[in-house]
Amino acid sequence: MKRAYSAACVRRVEAEYLSLGAPLMERAAHAIAHHALEMLTENHGAYGRRVLLLVGSGDNGGDALFAGGVMLSRGVQVEALALTSSVHEAGGQEFVRRGGRWVNELTYSYDLVIDGFLGLGARPGISLEVLSALTEIQGVPMLAVDLPSGISADGEGIDQPALIPTVTVAIGCWKIAHLLSESGLGLSELVDIGIDYESEIPALVSFEDPEVRELLPTEIGSDHKYRRGVLGVIAGSETFPGAGILSIRAALALGIGMIRTESREYFSEIPEVVTAPGKIDALIVGPGLISLTQAQERATLEHLANGGIALLDAGALPFLEKIPAEARQQIIITPHHGEFAKHFATFAVTLQANPLECARRFVDAYGCHLLLKGPRTLIVSPGEIPVVNMRGSVALATAGSGDVLAGIIGNLMARTGAIRNSAIAGAYIHGKAGESLTAGASELIEILPFALR
Repeated sequence: MKRAYSAACVRRVEAEYLSLGAPLMERAAHAIAHHALEMLTENHGAYGRRVLLLVGSGDNGGDALFAGGVMLSRGVQVEALALTSSVHEAGGQEFVRRGGRWVNELTYSYDLVIDGFLGLGARPGISLEVLSALTEIQGVPMLAVDLPSGISADGEGIDQPALIPTVTVAIGCWKIAHLLSESGLGLSELVDIGIDYESEIPALVSFEDPEVRELLPTEIGSDHKYRRGVLGVIAGSETFPGAGILSIRAALALGIGMIRTESREYFSEIPEVVTAPGKIDALIVGPGLISLTQAQERATLEHLANGGIALLDAGALPFLEKIPAEARQQIIITPHHGEFAKHFATFAVTLQANPLECARRFVDAYGCHLLLKGPRTLIVSPGEIPVVNMRGSVALATAGSGDVLAGIIGNLMARTGAIRNSAIAGAYIHGKAGESLTAGASELIEILPFALR
């Protein structure tokens, strides 16, 4: 599991270690130098290679300068460009003592650039003047110290311009932006500098295979169809008949006791569907629907009134407003960014710049669970640590992919009764299967059973 911490938490914990004399900057510098030397020696030896440090006034600049000193001792030619009027004093002195050279303009070609410009407390974005001044190094491999300059540690302003590194070396712990940024980090690596964060509550987590397996339902030999979960599905329409089919097939692909629907109107090709009324453990509402009929609304409210849990997607999203506040904790909604902006415009004003904060504020206001589909899918539940799903590929941006996700989560909800865990595991399975996807949503369903093998 990856655990990410806020900038305020990181600063507080680091201050405690520094007060005890821990040489954090020295450790960070050696880690950065180690990764930089590895990058330089991938195709050639490091000796005699030319490295440029982009230096600001904060600790990231100090880390870069001390790392430059280490590389100088290995025969690397290191130069530094100050992008602020002042720099880290001790780092600058050590850099010069080791033979480092300051430059005022970029007149040489470089083999590697180390980005130590902006740090933990910087605002999001980077000025056009700085970007313009750095055009000479475009295309040169870049290593970012902790975070690429322009990316805020807490995930704010992720739509702002930033330097794009080849490798990002996260110092000490993951920050929120490390888990939220889809492609702005390059290859990201975490280095240990001797700080223990285990006692701290993370601001964001990301699950991996071992943790996801623990969330999956277990089955025993004496299980029968009613004990393996019964899923209700209100989905499909004349306009989008395939959406409900995809949701049902996805639920069937992972194994389930029974699926009940209102009728067989759109599901004639799925013989497993049962139309007889009866008990259901979880309900999917909305895939392929433009809006809900009064009968569908009544059925959903009745299910919730009896303590049932439900997933609302697509055409059912506006129905959230009609659900009593006390029943919303039994609901998860699964919009993508466009649907969220359309139906919850008041909250969506910060969606592009800070999706995590947007999702948190929405859940605080509505009291439901939210799975916000996007380049990094977020799962936010009342009173719980937010989760980001980091598995997936651009191949999942295809018609019907969200319907498949609804079926996966519905399956797990019906079999476990757990909304948050089902959303976490469902998004992970969906994303991991999508990494092997070459065609559309129907092929995705075929891959699902193998996603965690």
